[in-house]
Amino acid sequence: MSPCHQVTMSPTATEIIKFGISSGMSWNEVLIAAGNNFPDALTGGAYGAKIGAPLLLTDPNNLNNSSEIKTILEENSSYINKATIIGGSGAVSTTVKYQIEDIIF
Repeated sequence: MSPCHQVTMSPTATEIIKFGISSGMSWNEVLIAAGNNFPDALTGGAYGAKIGAPLLLTDPNNLNNSSEIKTILEENSSYINKATIIGGSGAVSTTVKYQIEDIIF
């Protein structure tokens, strides 16, 4: 077996979110960042750790391309009171913003 292996974004992010919630993070606020924009995800992760909020990594153009994140939002929508998009509309499209709003509000 090779010492290097590929880790994909969505399953890894999903497991980290589950661990964070089981370790005391809250669904009260979620942070959203584009999975292909590491500076936003990196700073969003630090901010999320500070305020106890999970960071969800999404496709920047369509939430339907991030089915695991969409499912997490749907399953926990009754607990989410606020969603903050890291990087604004230049990083995560307004389409994704509206798709998230449709799920949680």
